Amino acid sequence: MAAVQVDTVKVFEMPRVKRVLQGVGSRHRLAEEIRSAGGTRAMLVTGHSLGSTTIFRELVAELGPLAVGVFTQVKAHNPVEIVAALIHQARELKADIFVGVGGGSPIDAAKLASLGIVEGVTNPKELAAYAVQFEYPDKEYVKPLRGSPAPVVAIPTTLSAAEWDGFAGSVDSERGVKDVARYLELTPAIVFLDPELCALTPRELWATTGVRAVDHAVETIYARNAHPVTTYLSLGALELLARHLPSSVGDALDFHAAMQCQIATSRLDSRTPSGTNWARLEFRTASPHASCCPT
Repeated sequence: MAAVQVDTVKVFEMPRVKRVLQGVGSRHRLAEEIRSAGGTRAMLVTGHSLGSTTIFRELVAELGPLAVGVFTQVKAHNPVEIVAALIHQARELKADIFVGVGGGSPIDAAKLASLGIVEGVTNPKELAAYAVQFEYPDKEYVKPLRGSPAPVVAIPTTLSAAEWDGFAGSVDSERGVKDVARYLELTPAIVFLDPELCALTPRELWATTGVRAVDHAVETIYARNAHPVTTYLSLGALELLARHLPSSVGDALDFHAAMQCQIATSRLDSRTPSGTNWARLEFRTASPHASCCPT
């Protein structure tokens, strides 16, 4: 039989998330999961709005002495000054595991805090050294890590999909850019999908991040480095979003619809060769205040 000629070699990388707990109330197993990951001094990271809710305060209380610190100053797109303050606080408290609760910004902030601790970052300007540098269309340069970052746990409340990968964005207003770090080691080890927490998210924000998830799926399908596996997963994500996003936007208490939307996002961050969707990364770095990136 004649050999079949293969024009290019395609590579598929599985996501690095180790455990996913899903279901209403799954967050109540947070303490157990922190211990299973080897954590003894957890730092919770979120924004002011979610951090002021009863449900978040109850979550912190359930952790008891495991929670050595709570940082509720995260802002959209993670200004580097705030990330540096988080790193400083975490270092002072000797945090050994980070829990990002909320949309993409708190989860990214938790990743950056883990990065900053292991790399000895002490001021905002030092974070820029860890941003991925790329040349269109397919070359990237990433500074090697000196050690292993502390584990990150993600409890998402939007459809930003930050919980499924090792990307982490921050905004440097002085330089006028949004930097994006990308390390597989920053991928959250544990993800909680609890639609009861998602009900706290304003429906407009939920809808906007849902549209962003659709955008992710379409870009993955048509990317230059598209892979048959990622295309298949993205088509499945689009089907789930088309079926359940309108219901979850219309009714915050439709937990089934919200869960299906969250499951859809888990299909959007399986990586191809370089691990980067170049079109999306160019857009993210070019426009830190883009309307499609509300978290």
